[in-house]
Amino acid sequence: LNEAVKRIDRAQKVIETNQGQTLPYDTLVLATGSYPWVPNIAGSAHHECFVYRTIEDLKAIREAAKQGKSGVVVGGGLLGLEAANGLMLRGMNVSVVHVMPTLMERQLDKTAGQLLQKSLQERGMKFLIGAQTQELVGNADHGRSGRRCASGGRRRPGTG
Repeated sequence: LNEAVKRIDRAQKVIETNQGQTLPYDTLVLATGSYPWVPNIAGSAHHECFVYRTIEDLKAIREAAKQGKSGVVVGGGLLGLEAANGLMLRGMNVSVVHVMPTLMERQLDKTAGQLLQKSLQERGMKFLIGAQTQELVGNADHGRSGRRCASGGRRRPGTG
């Protein structure tokens, strides 16, 4: 724990750590972890904007979902759709904004992505596909928030 690999010697099949340890290996797996990439969107630092990666993130989202009636998930990849489904299971109206032309484009081909979208729409999930979120806007006095897309349109969560 709290030790970084500073050198990998593939010929000798050993690694060296920043604390001076040399460890042999038969097979080396580089599991570098994951970091939630948050696009540079105006308004994303708001206290009601969340990333979804850790159990603490999940707890914060669950707590916020108790107060809300609708939510927007930016990103139609695996984690985004998982988050959107979790919000729907808590009775929220959910819209997914995805910049790419189909959902889960890294895992699914176009046809499969479209079939997934159709299935989720039949369950009540709304989508803005091929839409780039430009700004997240909020109104603390009225408890409303929304998003402004690059096309210039502004929509409240749950309105498609």
